Amino acid sequence: MPGVVGDIPPPDRSGAAVFDLTARLPAGVTTLSEPQVVMAETVQSLFLHRGQSLADPPTAAVYRTSMELVGLLLAGALATGELGRGQYATLKNLVDGAAAVPGIL
Repeated sequence: MPGVVGDIPPPDRSGAAVFDLTARLPAGVTTLSEPQVVMAETVQSLFLHRGQSLADPPTAAVYRTSMELVGLLLAGALATGELGRGQYATLKNLVDGAAAVPGIL
């Protein structure tokens, strides 16, 4: 069922369909941490499972806009007191990491 994370297969680490994540690092970045690699592989795996790819510029643009919306929702929850500063910081860090995925692929 689309939208249920439990049906997403784990990233393919066999090497057959895996992007070389170090080949397209953002300017000034020389290495990726293991969490960044896992995040990129997991997010891309979800998209590939749905017949999409974040390596496709229009798909990546929509994804970035969606992640921006999630950031706005978090900021709103912080502003209204639904999230504390620590909770906001933790969630914002996760969202920022996920939002960076198209630039890594």
